[in-house]
Amino acid sequence: MGRTVSLVTPSLFTADGSIVGTGGSERYTRDLALFCRDLGFEPTIRQYGTTNWEKNYLGLPIKAYPWTGNERDCVERVMKSDLDASQHVIYITIGSQVVYQPNSIVINHGIWFDEPQGNRQTGIDIAQSFALPALEQVAAFVTVDLSFLEYCRCIIPWANNNRMTYIPNYVDTELYTPGGRQPDGMIEILYPRRYNLPRGIYLMQEIIPGLLQKYPNVRFNFALDQTSLLAEFDAWLSRQPYRERISYRHYAFDDMPEAYQRADIVVIPSIWAEGTSLAALEAMACGKALVCTNVGGLANLVFPNFNGKIVNPTPESVREALEEYINSEHQRMKHGNNARLVAHQAFSKKRWDQQWTEVIYSAFGKP
Repeated sequence: MGRTVSLVTPSLFTADGSIVGTGGSERYTRDLALFCRDLGFEPTIRQYGTTNWEKNYLGLPIKAYPWTGNERDCVERVMKSDLDASQHVIYITIGSQVVYQPNSIVINHGIWFDEPQGNRQTGIDIAQSFALPALEQVAAFVTVDLSFLEYCRCIIPWANNNRMTYIPNYVDTELYTPGGRQPDGMIEILYPRRYNLPRGIYLMQEIIPGLLQKYPNVRFNFALDQTSLLAEFDAWLSRQPYRERISYRHYAFDDMPEAYQRADIVVIPSIWAEGTSLAALEAMACGKALVCTNVGGLANLVFPNFNGKIVNPTPESVREALEEYINSEHQRMKHGNNARLVAHQAFSKKRWDQQWTEVIYSAFGKP
């Protein structure tokens, strides 16, 4: 029997336990739990819920705890007895607790407090109230991008920020591969994102009508999560004069390669709250031309005009970048080929596994 590991996360399933989430955080939680099991540990995923419920997912025990909006209370009080009984704990995010189990691991997935309507004090408070306690208490602090590390060096320079370990996100380059695109005279642009403001959905909705009017050979595909806002998307779609060239679908985790392979261009138009996007990495591994905004850790993934375009998070900048790719098949192919190379060499799942093995063995020892 291996040693027990609790992975604490806001969500893998929805709070009522009905649907598995398909966002980057959910995928990361699933993959890290499976990897812990591969190393010989016995992982249990612990998340927020509307009630107490338990499930089994891919052989992983999932346990939910009642949550009424206070994340700290749920983690530090409601889950406490189960976390005390677990031999090891991995906290999927630093934003849910300030008291950590001894010899635990915590992960930060990017700056999430850079909302344009926000204020400077919020970021200072988060660095001091969440990052600092984590640095002082945990055995290992993993950050998926360099933006957060550099931010903490500026805001809490007296802290031992060098205790952070940079493990960028990953892509399975054997699962996400080029191919599958059948030329039909159309250029398909894929948005593989959550339907929310930080991920740039409204930015895209602003520029799509003009692009479809200008380019009859362009179509858009939205790979959306299952969300209550789909009714809002349907209402927007019903008003579009070129809606026959706009499609959307909910893809399960393992169906996503199909979405990328049928696309020519992938757009990651995040406005704030971004790390090293799994969607961007998946697009790169599939050899696609990639348009990203210069938000969070996206700049750690894209080398301008080599494996993609990285622009300001404005409708004008994203539209111009998309038009450059629409008008140049040569650029699309060249940058897409380079993107596959970068993904394979620098951001493969194999590399991620190796880095996480070192962190887990260092913090927990071998099972």
